[in-house]
Amino acid sequence: QRELTKLALMDNPEKLAICRERLGDLSWYMRRLNEPLAKLSNQQDECTGKFWEDRYKSQALLDEAAVISCMAYVDLNPVRARITQKLEESHFTSIQSRLKQTEHPKKDNCLQTKLSAVAGTTRQNPLPMTLIEYIQLVEWTGQSIIYPDKAAIPQHITPILQRLNLQQDNWLKQIENLGNNYYHVIGTVDLIRAKARQMGRRCLQGIAVARQLYIVNT
Repeated sequence: QRELTKLALMDNPEKLAICRERLGDLSWYMRRLNEPLAKLSNQQDECTGKFWEDRYKSQALLDEAAVISCMAYVDLNPVRARITQKLEESHFTSIQSRLKQTEHPKKDNCLQTKLSAVAGTTRQNPLPMTLIEYIQLVEWTGQSIIYPDKAAIPQHITPILQRLNLQQDNWLKQIENLGNNYYHVIGTVDLIRAKARQMGRRCLQGIAVARQLYIVNT
């Protein structure tokens, strides 16, 4: 049935053009994703009204440090929300999937592999961090959110942040507020300014916090 539907679509240029336009429209995708979830949840709770707190955010990640920061921020959503204190119980997150990878019989080899996508394939090279380094970074960050008085950074975490040119003193503050600190893009000061010029804008939100997060701005 799927193949027949696909062939029928490929044979209809007008409908195909509409589908391509919709698939390239993030607003259309999020609307189609959010509406049925909101209706289902309201039906189960026997209530009406607004379900989603805010509109979705779309932010370009301009460098590897921004990607890793965003990954850690999303992976720690359940911890920040106080749903759980354990990464193993952070359901529907990539960190939970990565922890399951370590249960492989050859886990020592797995832990030393470069960080890559949890599912599917990407054209980009793996990130400059091993699986065990990312797990350790997220684990320490999560514990520091839960127990802020014990937030002294372990020695084995410091080289990870230095390699990404990230300031360790501001890492926790950034991860807790990443979604609000930036607007269109996340990256170094120079990259944000370059993106602003590309968009025909004088500036973009995030310059001040980028100076705090990155050791260097190049």
